[in-house]
Amino acid sequence: TGANVNDFAWLDGSPFTFYPWANGEPNNAGGRESCIEIYTDELSGKNAPKSPYLHMWNDVDCDSHHRVAVCKKASLY
Repeated sequence: TGANVNDFAWLDGSPFTFYPWANGEPNNAGGRESCIEIYTDELSGKNAPKSPYLHMWNDVDCDSHHRVAVCKKASLY
């Protein structure tokens, strides 16, 4: 993991084919951000209703108490 989009992969090792990173992310702040959170509501860091960060990804410290799960599912289309 690191500060580049290609530094992240699914647990099965497959690469991401969709990655809606927030502007400036991933940035591996402090060299500790190896997990991903999704800004889902106004309680998520920079987010507020109608925020440009809503539903975007942010790299985060895996030991944080943020919502850090991003799950892989089969495509619907």
